[in-house]
Amino acid sequence: MNSAGKEKAELFFKKYKTKSFKKDQVILLAHDKPKYAYFITEGWVKQYDITQKGNEVVVNVFKPGSAFMVLTALTGLPSAYYFSAGSDITVHYVPINDASTFVTRNPDVLKDMLINAYIGYEDLLRRVTYLMKGGASGRVIFEILFDIRGQNGKILGNIRSLSITESDLALRAGLSRETVSREISILKKKKLLSDTQKIKVLNVKKLEAELETLF
Repeated sequence: MNSAGKEKAELFFKKYKTKSFKKDQVILLAHDKPKYAYFITEGWVKQYDITQKGNEVVVNVFKPGSAFMVLTALTGLPSAYYFSAGSDITVHYVPINDASTFVTRNPDVLKDMLINAYIGYEDLLRRVTYLMKGGASGRVIFEILFDIRGQNGKILGNIRSLSITESDLALRAGLSRETVSREISILKKKKLLSDTQKIKVLNVKKLEAELETLF
């Protein structure tokens, strides 16, 4: 969101109560109509589907400062996906009708939410592209870059630490933990990631260039 729209949305959501969820705790089941809209103050939330084999397929991630389920509420349709806590989280939760009324009466906030939704849609299309063409290397690098992007889709700074673990990275990339560990080791040898337990990008521009070479 832009600063004005973000500030207005934060002031609205922060009038309501907070609730905490533990990592992996389900917030909303697929095909359920949402009763609340949520604004994240701490942690991150994953939006995902479950395959017939029981595997999770992550389609989107919401970070602190993000609101979710508002646009879904405007459609009047149930959610097609599951939502759960990707880490321990704290959210403000708002009755869905209150949230819908707020955004319809504040078109500047709605516009910003639609812009962010479009950015998320573009990221989803890129993820699908890398899943189809990029192999393990492209998928891992994409998810690393996705994690360190801000809400505006831009990466601020050149040395950035990831907010997620290697296991989380494997889940988002749709790869085994062993495969992700191998790819991270390769990136460390290329001096694109730091040789530490916590994953840290040493040079964002070089990592982006590495991703481009894979296509």
